[in-house]
Amino acid sequence: MLKNALSYILTGDGIPIMYYGTEQEFNGGDDPNDREPLWPTGLNTDTEIYKFVSTINSARKSQEWFNEP
Repeated sequence: MLKNALSYILTGDGIPIMYYGTEQEFNGGDDPNDREPLWPTGLNTDTEIYKFVSTINSARKSQEWFNEP
């Protein structure tokens, strides 16, 4: 379900907006742990969602109609 939502967001018109940490598969939590810090994690590029977002972004960049004003 997350991949479907991200596909919709990342391929729609306009600037895609994705919640901080989604690509790192952060789950959040209750206060004060509702936002996990990104940089101490080392930016893991091996997560399934990170690779999925990267693939969608590459496809988006390769299409000229995404870059038209």
